[in-house]
Amino acid sequence: MESKTIAVTGLRHSLDLVLDGLKGDLGRARAVVRDAVGHLLVSFKGLESVVATQRSLLESVSSALKDNALKNGVGLAGTTTKLLTEFVDQVVRVSGISMQIIEHVMVLSEHVDGIARDTSGIDQLARESRFIAFNARIETQRAGEAGATFKVVADEIKRLATASATLSAHIRHEVTESLGCLGRIRKSATDLASHDMNTAIESRTGLFDIVRRLDEVNEVLESTLSRVSNLISDATRSLQFEDMLTQLIDSITEKVNTLGSLTHRALAAAADESGETFKHLQDIARELDCIAKPGAVAQTSMKRGDVELF
Repeated sequence: MESKTIAVTGLRHSLDLVLDGLKGDLGRARAVVRDAVGHLLVSFKGLESVVATQRSLLESVSSALKDNALKNGVGLAGTTTKLLTEFVDQVVRVSGISMQIIEHVMVLSEHVDGIARDTSGIDQLARESRFIAFNARIETQRAGEAGATFKVVADEIKRLATASATLSAHIRHEVTESLGCLGRIRKSATDLASHDMNTAIESRTGLFDIVRRLDEVNEVLESTLSRVSNLISDATRSLQFEDMLTQLIDSITEKVNTLGSLTHRALAAAADESGETFKHLQDIARELDCIAKPGAVAQTSMKRGDVELF
């Protein structure tokens, strides 16, 4: 009898856990609906405001372009074409000089590569000199005062010195050629700087003024479109509350069905006089513990990153 009482107490505790879980699911469902509706209201009000701003902006741009065309007697496209033509002529001339500079730079690069290769040769000579000096010290220690090997060392050092001199002369030649290239580059750069760019500057100023005005309009339009995109994203995300509610309701329905089935089994087990009542109640309690776990949807708001439905 005492064991039966313990089993019934455990069953009651498990039932309480299941009911608490059901209440929690319903509370989350209400919170999700409330939060989603709030987001929808804010998003659609924002969309209404953005659409009104776009309409006003586009009307302003259209009016300004019409006024400018009437004032200058030429359309915006014609003015832009003229400015671009002048720029193309200037760019062609500048390109010719730029190509000369590029050719000189390529030649200079070849000479610099030669210097780099020669520098590697100097490094090799230095390593050989250190090696010979090291051998000379060893021979000195071995021979004592005889000094017969010093002649060999002197000859080797002389050979290395001659090679170094030849290499240095070659480096000087390469450097001289490099300086010549630099002089030609400097002359080309001077020609470019002295070229009459007044017309190009005036044309560029006029074009930049048009581009600046268009950029200002584009910035406002981009900002507006970005706001529209964000508002639409918020609205779309908020509309997912229907899927979340479906999952919550399905979870609640499944738990209620399981709870009903287990309740019937518990009543049948309580009325069983065969001595298996305690075992049946324990099995039912374990099944109740399983369905008392949290449902498929745990969030209580529609914030970014909260929706994990699939």
